[in-house]
Amino acid sequence: MEALRQDPRRAILEDGIVCLVCGRILRHLTNTHLANHGMTSEMYKHAFGYNGRRSLMAHAVRRMHAANAIRQGLAQMIRQRPIVVDPALRARGGARRRAREEWLNRSESSRQYAVLPSRGTDGRFMAAGVLVPGLS
Repeated sequence: MEALRQDPRRAILEDGIVCLVCGRILRHLTNTHLANHGMTSEMYKHAFGYNGRRSLMAHAVRRMHAANAIRQGLAQMIRQRPIVVDPALRARGGARRRAREEWLNRSESSRQYAVLPSRGTDGRFMAAGVLVPGLS
């Protein structure tokens, strides 16, 4: 275990990663596991000398995630901005279609009364509020 702490790169194996706190071998060192040790992944990486961008997972798992991302074309989805590709979206100004349920909820909530705080003569808020129709 001490040898792994001296060179933490050796703790990342082909099929697992050794937790340098408890010694368990896991496929991923998740924030859930590290929370049991009172750490986050950033704290763990700093404590044991890992780079900030180092993935805390087995080499085989990392290759599997990379292959899935390539197969699904995730990089192209990230690089493609729909508002640039489709000028009709820019013309809409970011507006989106709203479902009837959302429209009804919004129209009903605008009819409710809201209690707004009122200010006294000295400019401070008073305990009693003023009812204003149409605000929520």
